[in-house]
Amino acid sequence: MVSNHSDTGQERWLANRGIDLLRGTGRLTGTGVIEVDGVSHTAKHVVVATGADPFVPAIAGLRELEGVWGPREATSGNAVPRRMLVLGGGPAGIERAQVVRRLGGEAVVLEGADRLLPREPAPLGKALGEAPQRDGIELAFGRPARRRRVCLGVRRRHRSGALRVPRAASNPTGSRTTIAGSRSVRARS
Repeated sequence: MVSNHSDTGQERWLANRGIDLLRGTGRLTGTGVIEVDGVSHTAKHVVVATGADPFVPAIAGLRELEGVWGPREATSGNAVPRRMLVLGGGPAGIERAQVVRRLGGEAVVLEGADRLLPREPAPLGKALGEAPQRDGIELAFGRPARRRRVCLGVRRRHRSGALRVPRAASNPTGSRTTIAGSRSVRARS
């Protein structure tokens, strides 16, 4: 969709099809009426695309950690991490781990549930776990019976600059961490 984080090509595509793109602070003011930066616009169909921000889970030390990749950094890096810790075993996390692995790096997926794809039926998540492991991706899961998360905190190791995840079953370390979890919608009422 974007090239160098610019969507100008998509703007032209919309304009060529008679679709108006309005950017700014907006709010719905009635059926088929939207106000953007104080100017009202009407349309038969209105699409509100607020965008989203990466969700940073409540993991001790994570917000203070420098260089943690969100979706933008993970898809625009110019070097393959030597060993990537991927926080989240959903579709985005699996995909990021596969990309790093296939480009020559090592990858560890840390998921707080007992399987990949925790929002999907258990057999699907358990079956999917076999493919990344065959590719050499390490998987670390939580222990839901004890209601403990696999990742209770992260910290930078003082000498090597590597990241360490205390209390994970395999105590994984990595040269880079990426958050591959949910996103927060940019909206307020």
